[in-house]
Amino acid sequence: MTSELIELQTLLVADLATRGETFCLTGWTPKRAFVPRYELKDVKQLQVVVTPASRAGSRQTRALVQRRLGVYVGVLKLLAPGQSDQVAPPADLSELDALVRFVEQLDDLFYPKHGGFYAVGDGKFTCVESSAVPLYDLDLMHARRQFTSVLSVDFVVH
Repeated sequence: MTSELIELQTLLVADLATRGETFCLTGWTPKRAFVPRYELKDVKQLQVVVTPASRAGSRQTRALVQRRLGVYVGVLKLLAPGQSDQVAPPADLSELDALVRFVEQLDDLFYPKHGGFYAVGDGKFTCVESSAVPLYDLDLMHARRQFTSVLSVDFVVH
């Protein structure tokens, strides 16, 4: 018997891998992790990392408990020089623009704007909420020129 969180994490990584070419940024391979710590040299290429985040249950009836599982989807990339500078001309912000758009596309996948649900595992895990608050880590951007965004994505288990 496997952990539902690990099953969800594995299914999500596999699904993202099959959709990789549909995003505005390509050439990345999603990975599973538990403690995603990267050296700067390791994030020169775009990294997408899925980690388990939470597990909760709520009683729906005497006989039914609805489980909610959470994962984090991290997006990491070392920025080119000048990309994290607040006073950079807008033309020099193309890399940041693309990374922000990529995070928005991930969020749109998990929580479609036009209705429907995102589910993996033949519908066993259905997304009910996603957010990226804040959208990216300002401290890492200033200190290390590293774009880091973390989407928190919650699923219910059927």
